[in-house]
Amino acid sequence: MKKKKKKQRSNEDIDPPSLRLVTKVQKYMARSAADKLDGLLHKLRRSERKRLVSLENQLGESLLHQACRSGQEGIVDILLKHGARTESRDYGGNTPAHLAASAGHMDILMQLLQSSKPPDIDIMNDEGVSIQALADRALGMPTSVTAPARGRALREAESDAEGVVDGEHGLNDGG
Repeated sequence: MKKKKKKQRSNEDIDPPSLRLVTKVQKYMARSAADKLDGLLHKLRRSERKRLVSLENQLGESLLHQACRSGQEGIVDILLKHGARTESRDYGGNTPAHLAASAGHMDILMQLLQSSKPPDIDIMNDEGVSIQALADRALGMPTSVTAPARGRALREAESDAEGVVDGEHGLNDGG
């Protein structure tokens, strides 16, 4: 009787992911081929998937950072489904949510905020800018109003029968 040869592990199974695998992922992301990326990630073992999803480029951006910056909703959905970390930071201290907000991708920002592990919107990047401030800027809201001041002003407006006069609580009319 012949002895079965034990299958050797390929280089793909060893840390870090192979160049071929990384190239495939980059190709799927460039084409916004979320279904193909999902299929590829499903084929991998959990540890391989985790390593691949957390790969960084030369700016320290994960795949999730890159997809958020470029507005790839389907890719973001797949990466979140496969365990991408919403709180990871690039070399500028930006989370994927910072990049989505600064690029004006509010739909992607909402995906991140509604994920199982949402980022804190008050987290600041290395320049001292929060996700909230970037989102406000993208929506055309005044950025000089901090989150606590905004909350305080809203509470005061609700309790004040006469309403809040513009400027009284640090708010402006944007003009």
